[in-house]
Parts: sequence; structure tokens; C-alpha cells
Amino acid sequence: MESRFKEWSYIEGLVQSAYHEAALKMNLSDSEFWILYVFNFHQEGCNQSVLYKEACLTKSTVNSAIRKMEQKELIYLTPGEGRNTMVFLTEKGRKRMEDTVYKVIQIENTIYDTWTSEEQELFMKLNCDEFLERLASKEPVPGGGGAAALGGAIGAALTSMVANLTVGKEKFLSVEGEMIRLAAASKYLRKELLQLVQEDASVFEAFMKCYKMPKATDLEKELRQVKIQEAAKMAAEIPLKIGEKALAVLLLAAEAIGRAHV
Repeated sequence: MESRFKEWSYIEGLVQSAYHEAALKMNLSDSEFWILYVFNFHQEGCNQSVLYKEACLTKSTVNSAIRKMEQKELIYLTPGEGRNTMVFLTEKGRKRMEDTVYKVIQIENTIYDTWTSEEQELFMKLNCDEFLERLASKEPVPGGGGAAALGGAIGAALTSMVANLTVGKEKFLSVEGEMIRLAAASKYLRKELLQLVQEDASVFEAFMKCYKMPKATDLEKELRQVKIQEAAKMAAEIPLKIGEKALAVLLLAAEAIGRAHV
């Protein structure tokens, strides 16, 4: 029987082989590579359940890798809420990440920039599927801010679509320059809003981390409260930015619709 997933499985195998070869050349095991990769997005630390999910590794594989990485002084552990253990990079681990997975991510970004807009849109759709699965889970991030930013990015993409549908058509020649400008502006906003999806998750995780600070002495309580206030301010600034960008998208959309009805 012919498998409709044959080509997909083949391509996925090639991609995984490329990452495997990269890990070997960097003197990392596959699990160590993917754990460091996840830490690129959680540089303030994360719990083990985040590593299971985002590294797409089994609990036993992650736990085994964590023990080895702890022995190599790449990470350290602290108790978290309930049965969750928090995992943090040491300075040595951070340097190792910068010398290895950073370079891979730079290559990924270079490849992404060479794709056509259609290819980028398809790639983002696949990422959106994963995002929605995580949004539906009990994990603290992504949350409402990230969901709002993604909604804004989708709105920006639709605004670009309206503008691009008019470009090159005789009926809209009188507004073609304006439509090209609107398409470019909405594309820029779309990229900014997608970036804010990740930023919203990062600042919220940093905010929650402050509540785990020690509070046994008056000095510790005072320091903890100061850090909570600082993190709360940062956590509030990102949704404000999301709101500002989303408003800009709405204004562009209204202008695009008005121009399209000349």
C-alpha cells in the first residue's frame, strides 16, 4: 500500500539527520543539543515539563540527559512547585549554548529568510498548530498575551492580502503605490507581533519566577517584593506593546479596505 506520508517521513528523516550531525560535531548528544536549544527560549530557567514538551523528548531521556549535564556543570536544579523541578543554565552552560545551538539557530534564520512568503506562511501555519496545542494545555505559557499577539499577526497578514490583491490590477492603478506601502507596513507589523508572542511568554515566566524567591528573612522579603514589582512592570509592558501594534494593524486594515473600494 502506498503511504501518502512517505515523502514527509523522508524529508523529516533528512532534517533530523542534519541536526544529529550538527550535535555530533559540537560534541553533544542529541538530547543535550535539544535541551540547550530549548534553553535559548527560556534563558531564565524552566521546569522539567517544559523540556519534555518543547524538546520533544521522553521524560526518561530528559531526566538522563539532565543528570549528565549536571555532572558536566552545564545546568543546576532547584526545587519548584509541587513535584516540578526547576532547571537553570550555569555560566558554563550558557557559554556552551552560545558556542553551539546559537550558531544552528543563526543558520535556521538565514534559511528562513531565503524562503518565499508562501513558504514562510506554510511554515508558520505548522508552528501555529503547535502553539494552539500548548495554548490549550495547562502550561502557564503561552497565555492571553501571546494569543492576542498571534491574532494581531493574523490580522496583519490579512491586511497584506487585501493590499496585495489590488496590486497590478488596472482598476486599482490609482492607489497601487498606497497599497504597496500598506502591504509592506502590515508585513512589518506581522513580524513584530510574532516576536511579541515569544516576548510575552518570556516576561511572564520571569514574573512567576520571582514568586519562588526566598522569603525567610525581612531582607529576603523586601528583595522579593522589589523583584516582583519590577517583573510585573515588564510583564505589563509587553501586552501594552501588543495592544499598540494591534491598533496599528486595525488602522492599516481600515485604510486598505477604504482604498480597495475606490
